[in-house]
Amino acid sequence: MYQRQKFQMWGLVSGLSQEVAVKFSAAKKVSPKRIARKAASEVKRKGVSTYAQEALQLEYEKRKKERRDISKQQREADKALKWDMKLQKAKEKHRGH
Repeated sequence: MYQRQKFQMWGLVSGLSQEVAVKFSAAKKVSPKRIARKAASEVKRKGVSTYAQEALQLEYEKRKKERRDISKQQREADKALKWDMKLQKAKEKHRGH
């Protein structure tokens, strides 16, 4: 009887169209180079290593943003001044007529 059930199950399983990938959790020996690469990528992703360095980095980024904002404001002010001068020059050209 057991053989018959086994044969019937095999018939059902062999008729399936989808295969299931089986993952084995056998512990493999990991290459030391792979471990070193993984550790280096983790350090690179994290970035700075100490709280002091992290604080300095945050301060640097804050000042960088402030400089960028000031530069943008200055650029816009220069652009507006240039536009006003252009309008004034155009008015002066038409004034004598």
